[in-house]
Amino acid sequence: MKFDARLIQDLFPLGVFTVIFAAALIASYFSLKKQKKLMRDVALKLGLEFSETDPFSFLSQDKRPRPAYHRPSDAGFDLQGLIKKVATGFSPWRVSGKYHGYQVIIRTEKKDKKSFTIVQLLFNQPLGMGLNIVVGNFLSKVGKNIFGKQSISTGNPDLDNKVYISGQDEMKIKYLVKRSEFQQALLSLYNKYPGIRIDDQGITYKEKKVLTDLAAYQKLLDSLSAAAKAFAE
Repeated sequence: MKFDARLIQDLFPLGVFTVIFAAALIASYFSLKKQKKLMRDVALKLGLEFSETDPFSFLSQDKRPRPAYHRPSDAGFDLQGLIKKVATGFSPWRVSGKYHGYQVIIRTEKKDKKSFTIVQLLFNQPLGMGLNIVVGNFLSKVGKNIFGKQSISTGNPDLDNKVYISGQDEMKIKYLVKRSEFQQALLSLYNKYPGIRIDDQGITYKEKKVLTDLAAYQKLLDSLSAAAKAFAE
């Protein structure tokens, strides 16, 4: 059989791309598998629950419980099981539960081909103030100068220079932020974690990588829960 050299030459780039793509996919699969193993261990030691998204949950319209299916041992190669296992390997993970009395949610997200870890600690009761606290930056300063949106002052220069505070119920917010215990808790939190965002629901931190270190989570969650207490007192 005679091969067309020109055809082989034309297909060569496609073959190289296919091999590279397959290698990247396999590497990603095992990397995520290792990541999930680490997070299962982290969740266990933090007293939280690790879970994965069912990649085929959208296919099931009937939510009634069904009896467990036991596949016969002589049924041959389980292609469906293999596909589900591989798909589950690429599915997102989530860690949630109670930590020091507060509901905690840990998850990852991708943006602009970069992975982030999102850690959210929820208040036991929503504050109902329309509160928004973020680290002060260039945009917040521009907003102050152009639109006259002044940050609510805490009376603490170190804190006022670090964060931008706004909200709907300014009277309640002013009462909250004037307390010295609150100011110290907030200043301590933002000195350690400048990326923190606080609203009526709770405190959210965004790490610019996938965090799998137990000690880092313990330090972060201890800081978040300590700050959350200042909102309730």
